[in-house]
Amino acid sequence: MAKYTAKFSCGHTETVELYGPEKDRSRKLAWMADKVCDACYKAAKAVEAAGELPALEGSEKQVAWATEIRATIIADLKAQRAAIGAIAQRMAGNAAAEAGIAAAYAAMDAAAAKTAAAWWIDNRAAGRAAAAALTDDAGAKALITHTIKA
Repeated sequence: MAKYTAKFSCGHTETVELYGPEKDRSRKLAWMADKVCDACYKAAKAVEAAGELPALEGSEKQVAWATEIRATIIADLKAQRAAIGAIAQRMAGNAAAEAGIAAAYAAMDAAAAKTAAAWWIDNRAAGRAAAAALTDDAGAKALITHTIKA
């Protein structure tokens, strides 16, 4: 028995006790490096269980990693959606603005509905721009990607 510091793919570290031969311990630490920590896994499962988002499809590793990525991007999109909502109130009656806002909302909803873990992993660096890429409306793209200060 020995204590090791395991670093997980989410960036967190934990002290773990490992048993068995050294080669098995090393293999277990390498396996843990590809997983998210217990706290991140439980948090991601809680969000999924709340029924807010559809279950992801892919390998166990992909789903674990993509769940964390999706939670970060969706939280950013929710904040942006609230800021867009403030603009929508000021632009009421402007048909062009309302169309752009509706397209932005539709693109955000389309991103949230993505169930392929690979899509979230491939777009992890893009953030809100990944959702913006799901619409052809230039105004919607701008609303999604630019930080709005209400």
